Amino acid sequence: MAGMTGEIDSFDESVESWRSYQERMEQYFAASKVGDNKKVPVLLSIIGGKCYTILRDLAAPNVPGTKTYKELVDILKAHYDPKPLQIAERFRFHKRDQRAGENVRDFNAAIRKLSQECGFGQVLDEALRDRFVCGFRRTNHKANECKFKDATCHHCNKNGQIQKACLGKRRDKNGLHYVKDDDDENFALLNSVNSPGKTGIIWLHPEVDGKTLSMELGTGSAILVISRATYDRYFAGATLRKSTLQLKTYSGEKLIPEGMTDVSVTLNGRENLDLFVVKNGGPPLFGRSWLRVIKLDWTMIKSLKGKELDPGRPQGPEATDVDLKSKLQARFPVVFKDELGTLKDDANPRFIKARPIPYALKEKVERELDRLVNEGITERVEHSEWATPIVPIPKKDGSVRICGDFKVIVNQLLEVDTYPFSKIEDIFATLAGGK
Repeated sequence: MAGMTGEIDSFDESVESWRSYQERMEQYFAASKVGDNKKVPVLLSIIGGKCYTILRDLAAPNVPGTKTYKELVDILKAHYDPKPLQIAERFRFHKRDQRAGENVRDFNAAIRKLSQECGFGQVLDEALRDRFVCGFRRTNHKANECKFKDATCHHCNKNGQIQKACLGKRRDKNGLHYVKDDDDENFALLNSVNSPGKTGIIWLHPEVDGKTLSMELGTGSAILVISRATYDRYFAGATLRKSTLQLKTYSGEKLIPEGMTDVSVTLNGRENLDLFVVKNGGPPLFGRSWLRVIKLDWTMIKSLKGKELDPGRPQGPEATDVDLKSKLQARFPVVFKDELGTLKDDANPRFIKARPIPYALKEKVERELDRLVNEGITERVEHSEWATPIVPIPKKDGSVRICGDFKVIVNQLLEVDTYPFSKIEDIFATLAGGK
């Protein structure tokens, strides 16, 4: 354009948001010294034919040139960048984890972008820090992909590790063995937080030295450990050797086992494994040292969705899904009604002009509208104070699904209940002293 400084391309929603385009456009106005009396004609000239057509429909029955610059910008902002639901934006923010192959810089930029509409305010830095720490991907390889999974340790002659990483070689300055996790911190070995009942516990029932023993699956425990009472009950005749292994509880207390013994374990195969005995404790913990050798059916375990593995009840994903469905239906009967829901509000009505439908879809859209009317989902009306454009979505079978573009009317009028998220420091303070 003559007399203008530089150029600005037309608006393309597939390239940038309206907010970004408006910021660039106003910088263009400032650089080209466009006065307030010329902003409307310049805006309508540079936004492009596609955007102008939509603006013309949204401004109907008025012509865009009769409105002020602020009115036009607000119309386009409401259409392209409607105010999002804060609870939905926070959900997306807290679900965002670092993806495979994504570097730290890109992950940091992604969560910062997602935080823009979350309304964190003064706690933004804390929210970003917590999401970054919780969503950071660990780079440790999977056990079944480890190149040393079939190797033999030259120190202890055990399979699945090498001498450099042998647990048997690790000693502290006092000559005590210690067990470390992948972050080089002491493994927590015993349950420090116990909930009433057995809800959520996964039970395994291996045969240990010919005796069937119920064990709690404890992926938080580095080794398999049982209490002295369990040892006296099931393995009193076994030889208990002295152990210098140093253990550590969740509360930081150091603990040295009373001893250890070798046992024969049968579960998806047969193995000779170490079993450690401590003075006190709860049920036997099936720790990671046994999990490295004994292969479990993790697909079935995960499908149980936290339910207790009880040998007296039906097992498998089908039984669990049926039980879970019945519980959800009983708890939330309104959600599972065979009826359509309704929306009640006292907002001012808005009528948005219909958008043109491609000729290739026009007949299919009319058939779908007739079907919705015949099934009582919609009804014909002569006039209405509320109206929003439809969006026909082609389906694989050749028909169309009719959706409403509610972002231009209803979504802007919703009132969302917000609830402040507790800080992790508050949660830990509440749990202090728990057992």
